[in-house]
Amino acid sequence: MIKQQLLFRASSACLVRRGHPTLGAMLTREQYVAARHVSVAQQGRSRDVFEAALVQEGIVRNVTLEVSHFVSVPLLVAESDLVATVPRPLAVRFAQLCDLVVHEVPFPTPQTEVKQFWHKRFDAHPRVQWIRHVVAETSQNRPSLGHPA
Repeated sequence: MIKQQLLFRASSACLVRRGHPTLGAMLTREQYVAARHVSVAQQGRSRDVFEAALVQEGIVRNVTLEVSHFVSVPLLVAESDLVATVPRPLAVRFAQLCDLVVHEVPFPTPQTEVKQFWHKRFDAHPRVQWIRHVVAETSQNRPSLGHPA
């Protein structure tokens, strides 16, 4: 049996460079559709949920660059006029790292749940309990309580 723990729920947000030439204080739906986008090609539930929201809203993005990992997104956005739509926790952190601007997605998007999973046979294992605790504390922006004894 597989056990699970909800770590957090996340909505999406848009990232753009400070001083973007065509965007103002708010990102409109029209600006979003007209913009050039960078997309992360990682497979997973959060991407599927966001792509389904685009289809439901009848939005077709002009994806001019597709990357395989989120880690390259902040530098690409900081050095271009591309728009990136990423999970909000990443958007906030990337904005801090690269002086980017976070915008609300200009259409409804569902939240996705991020969970950690483990097999029940490891439920009581002290080291596995410790690492699950570290992952939970870190993902919820709380400091870890230390190392295993």
